[in-house]
Formats: sequence, structure tokens, C-alpha cells
Amino acid sequence: MIDDVRSTVSAALGIPIESVGADFELHASESWDSMAHLRLVMALEEQFSVRFTDAELEELTSVASIARLIGAKSRVS
Repeated sequence: MIDDVRSTVSAALGIPIESVGADFELHASESWDSMAHLRLVMALEEQFSVRFTDAELEELTSVASIARLIGAKSRVS
């Protein structure tokens, strides 16, 4: 799961996947601005067939937190 999230983050932010580790966070890249965040959310929802609530959007601040949230949503489905 973490590698799929890394790949999606990399593509959405337009940065090399080598730059996106499990500890990659919102503040780690100038590329992760508000518009990139919207692109990322849409890409994650499409890639993982999930929908995020407004409250969950605030939790999407790192690769690790994204993977945890998607994992939790997948177990509930």
C-alpha cells in the first residue's frame, strides 16, 4: 500500500518518486500547495476507490497518514 501511495503522491505533485518516502510530509515540498493537494485528493480517490470526508482531508498530511487512512477505509468497506 505504501508504495502505491508514494507513486500517487509523486505523480500528483510532479516530483520524482525517489523524493517521496514513507515519512514525506506536506511541509517537505513546495510542490505540495493547495492546488496540488486537490489534485492529490482526486488521484487518491480514483486510485484507491475511496471518498474522503471534509474532516479526513485535514488528515492527508503525509504519505504515512494517507496510507493509514486508506487502509482503515478499505477495512470498513
